[in-house]
Amino acid sequence: MNGDMFATHLTLFDEFNFDEEDSTSTEGQLPPSVLSECMRTDDNKEQPVKVKRKCGRPRNPIPRHKRVSHINAEHRRRGKIQNCFRTLKNMVPKYGEITSGRDSKSDILFKAIDYSKKILAESEEHKTSIESLKQEIAILSTEIESYQTFLPEGNLFDDNVYTLNDRLEDYIQQRTRDNWKFWIFSFFIRPLFDSFKNSVITTTMDAFYRSVMDWSCVNLSLANLRTVMFGALRQISTDTSIMTDPNYIPHEALAQTGNIFDQNFYDLNPNLNPDPDFGLMQMCYTSL
Repeated sequence: MNGDMFATHLTLFDEFNFDEEDSTSTEGQLPPSVLSECMRTDDNKEQPVKVKRKCGRPRNPIPRHKRVSHINAEHRRRGKIQNCFRTLKNMVPKYGEITSGRDSKSDILFKAIDYSKKILAESEEHKTSIESLKQEIAILSTEIESYQTFLPEGNLFDDNVYTLNDRLEDYIQQRTRDNWKFWIFSFFIRPLFDSFKNSVITTTMDAFYRSVMDWSCVNLSLANLRTVMFGALRQISTDTSIMTDPNYIPHEALAQTGNIFDQNFYDLNPNLNPDPDFGLMQMCYTSL
């Protein structure tokens, strides 16, 4: 009876071939249920083995390892293990290695461990880079907020910004209203004002003072003033009526600065239409 039992047990489990190295041998460890039953039958062959039964359920005469449900459960268990190994093998890269034949389960597990260590190291590097980027973002956000505190309350691109050129024009207009000859003098101060505007630094008071002193040493020298005066005289000769009709210089000065509009001149020349944006003497030349 014992021999038949062992033969039946080995015959049932030799059917499962899942490409495992240990499953091909016919010698293996017997299940505990078979061993316990054999030991009981050897010790006392005459006395039957008492089996606990559940409430009202009759005892199954077929041993547990021989039942169809147990065989199906073993099939499912080994199938799940085999599928998991197959999935793990597909997930782990070979690192460029080309292997012939099938890989053993130990090779798959070792490669999975190495790949997991590599992934963990890369994850730590990514975490470090993310933290550094977050710190950089925080620093840049603080700088942006500090810069925003210096912005004006109104519109940044205001069309009515009062520039240095506007200040100069207002100053020339005011002084020309007092004395029209200042308009002639404005031809001399404009190039000096342009160089002053481009050279002076206004970041701090000390820098402003030093830049003004440097500008005066370079641009207010006698050699530079000769060049500036010569260019201003040439511009006065070409852009004004001083060479053609000097008597109209006072009217031209006041008209160009917007202080007056010479209505008497247009009374004498009714064919001309007054245009403040157009030079007075240029309109005179057009009418000739």
